[in-house]
Order: sequence, then structure tokens, then C-alpha cells
Amino acid sequence: MSAPLICVVYDGIYHSIFEGQVLIPTLKKIDAGLHTTAHIVSFEETLSPQLLAARDRFSRDPRITISLIKRPRFLAPFLLLQQAWQLRRILKKIPAGYTVSARGPLAGYIAKKALASDCKTLIIQARGLLAQEYAYTHRHATGLRALAHAARWAQYWNIEEACYAPGAFQIEAVSPALQNYLVQTYAADPTQFSAPLFDTPDPLPEKARLLYRSHIREQLGIAPHASVYIYNGSLKPWQCPEQTIAVFQEAYAKDARSFFLALTQDTVQMSALLSSTTLPRHAYKVMQVAQHEILQYLCAGDFGLLFREENPLNWVSRPTKLLEYEAVGLKVLHNNTIAWLTEKTDLQ
Repeated sequence: MSAPLICVVYDGIYHSIFEGQVLIPTLKKIDAGLHTTAHIVSFEETLSPQLLAARDRFSRDPRITISLIKRPRFLAPFLLLQQAWQLRRILKKIPAGYTVSARGPLAGYIAKKALASDCKTLIIQARGLLAQEYAYTHRHATGLRALAHAARWAQYWNIEEACYAPGAFQIEAVSPALQNYLVQTYAADPTQFSAPLFDTPDPLPEKARLLYRSHIREQLGIAPHASVYIYNGSLKPWQCPEQTIAVFQEAYAKDARSFFLALTQDTVQMSALLSSTTLPRHAYKVMQVAQHEILQYLCAGDFGLLFREENPLNWVSRPTKLLEYEAVGLKVLHNNTIAWLTEKTDLQ
């Protein structure tokens, strides 16, 4: 008989990827009969009314329970032991034989410290590079700030090393490139790796895709014959928003029927970038869309834009937006900075 699944999350249930990359895959595992129920334990920076409302919304399914635990600001690895103790208290109430799935190295580190013999399986989901991302974010710091950031980077590096050190657990890596990085950098055991099976959006049937294409274009005032280029995501520096817009400008210069649709929570920033170009206002639209409607709006497009800076963070990634583009059959335009996408393209 299948046993409960315990999901440990450190980046919060309010994060844009939670619904698509945590909640929906968890429900898929239950539907597949791998688990009876799931208990999501999320360590949160704050327990705001909005967050509590989100918890209630996400846990409407009776098979899902969500516990929110306020975490202190990260100052040193030993403080994670407090979260491990809190997680252990929850695990003691669960019948033996459960599986723990921890998202990322911080959650993985906490889970490894919290586990007892009652746990049947521990899965650490490797979704990116914590130390590398921190170093990239603070790469322009100077003086004392640079020294402080270097110390924090070392802490994150040590946590990742401890998290992925060989042991009695499994590692789900989102890409072969990430697996290779963890093996080479942290001496992870290559026999412990597996690929995630439930976090890819189900492809939309052709009939549904065409219906959404027509409906969304009519709703947004996009001509049926227009070539629609879609940008889906936030506007982090490594996501190259300026280069993305430049690519569309080139397309528009060749065909004035082209249209740019930006689906982003960073609507103000994207609108400002577009306003600074020579593109006419009728050639683009910027909007924020609820996660459960993303695939419907992507159906309006022909091309999905996915440009990234050339660095290890992007090379080992498998962006959620890429999976969404592929689920509705968009042709992905990219700049060969993501190994998983580049290698797939080479095989086609």
C-alpha cells in the first residue's frame, strides 16, 4: 500500500513556481497511486494574511495538507538545525514508511538532519545552484560587502556539499548538465540520480490548443494571421529581457504583422522597456496571468522566446517556461545557453 508523501519547501508557497512545480506534481503522484496523501511543509519568511489565504486555497483538496513554519533570516548553517527540529516534530506524527521529497539544497539539508528510521525514502530535488546563484546576484559588490558576500557564498557552498554528499537517498536533477555539475563539484554519487517524472505540464490536445488560440487572440485583439512572439516569465537580469525585445524588434522590422505578448508579473518593468523602443504601442501587450491560465494564453503564440546569459546557472537549468512552451507546441527561439534545450535542438 502506498504511504504518505512529505514535501519540504524552503522558497515558499507564494513563489511563482509553487503551483506548477510543487502542488500539481504532488497531486499527480497521488493520482498515480504512489502516495495516499501529501503533507507540504513550507518554511516561510513571514506568515502574512495573504500567505495564509494562499495556503487555504492550495489545500482545498482533502488529500493535501500544508503546514507553514516561520523561519528566521538565514545567518549561518547551524540555524537550519532549528528548522530540522521543527520538521522532525511533524514527522513523528506520521506513520512509518513515508517518503520525504525536499526541494533544493536548503530543504534537503533540513530534511537530512530531521530524518529518522521511519522514513522509507528521501528524495532531494536538485533544481539549480544555490551558491552559484548567490555569487551571480552579488557579483558587482565591492569592499566589505564583497567580503561579506564571499563568506555567505562559502556557507551556501558548504550546505550544497553536505546536501549532495553520497548517502542513502535519491537526487532528482532537472537536467543531465546539472547532474554532471553536482558530481564534478560536490562528488555526488552518479548512481543516486534520477529524472523528475511528474513536473512537466501535460501537453494540450490539438483541438483544445486551437480553440484557445482563437479565443485568446480574439480577447486580446490579435489578428488571426499575426506571428505572435511570447515572453513568459519574470525580468531577472540573467533572463535577458533587453535581448528578448531586440529579437522581436528584428522580427517586427521584417514583418509589421508580428505581435509581442509579454506574460509577466513584472509588468511595470516590461512596459518601461518596451516604451523605450521604437515599437508602436499596437505591436505588443504586457499582462499578468494566473498560473492556471498560462497554457491557455501561450496557445495564442507561435514562438516562445527564451534567451539567457551564458553562465553555469543557465547552462544546467531546465526553465519551467520552456516546459510550458513545449506543452502548447510553440517553437522555442533561444541563444544556446541552456544545455538541456541545446542538446534537444541538436537531436532534432
